[in-house]
Amino acid sequence: MATTIRPTRRAILRGYLALPHDAPILIVLTATAAFSFVARRGWPGAGDLVCLLGAMLGGQLEVGAVNELVDADLDAVAKPAKPIAAGLVSRRGAWTVAIV
Repeated sequence: MATTIRPTRRAILRGYLALPHDAPILIVLTATAAFSFVARRGWPGAGDLVCLLGAMLGGQLEVGAVNELVDADLDAVAKPAKPIAAGLVSRRGAWTVAIV
């Protein structure tokens, strides 16, 4: 009889944090902030900047989750440590991140 080892809550949390690809998020948010300064020819205003960066963050979270979903079968073979392949994030959980 095979036993299944369930991941810890900490491992699951790390899986969800790894799901959206942190490096691209940082690059996109940095570029967005920089371009907002260029577009406004100076300080864009805190409210506008927060709204813009929030929208971009939401989009990047969705893109990362969908990317993981699309690549899940390939990752199961080539990159088994990825969050879905490793069983840290379910497909349903990744879809929830993508939709919300």
